[in-house]
Amino acid sequence: MIAYEINVKLNKFEFPTSRHMLIPQGITFSKLNDILRLSFGFDAFRAYSFIVDGLNVEIADPRSSDSFKIDSRDTYINNYFKLFKKIDYRYHFTENWMFTIKIKKAVDVNFGHAKILDFEGEFNLLEGFFGPYYVEELIYSYYHPEQLDESRFDLNDLEKFDLDETNNKLKGL
Repeated sequence: MIAYEINVKLNKFEFPTSRHMLIPQGITFSKLNDILRLSFGFDAFRAYSFIVDGLNVEIADPRSSDSFKIDSRDTYINNYFKLFKKIDYRYHFTENWMFTIKIKKAVDVNFGHAKILDFEGEFNLLEGFFGPYYVEELIYSYYHPEQLDESRFDLNDLEKFDLDETNNKLKGL
């Protein structure tokens, strides 16, 4: 079976956060959204879109945008991953999480699900916390507890990223 080796990096975030992954060919962009959501610790359906490098092409769930260009539920990644080296991914339009997907190469694998090979970032990302800026401040407070503003932050909200647990969840998608 063929899979695409990709690297997905959170943009404009103080703490390097990325996932080096294998993504099976033959999935839709809607399924790719599900994989990426789970890989970064997001747990709810939120609006999302994929913007193809160098083109004014937006692939989104029509429930996400009134002006979607291409429906992600029936658009497959294969041709895009073969032709382009970079695709931008935007998740949760209100909080505005922005990622860059770099497509490295196609590889032969003996499994048919997504798999995270390596990662950067000690924590899952949090949705419903006013976006990347708040999460950056929360992580900063974790590393500098002497500067913690307890009226704004609760360190119990942070959840450590667990590679094995996340890969087990990806098997179920």
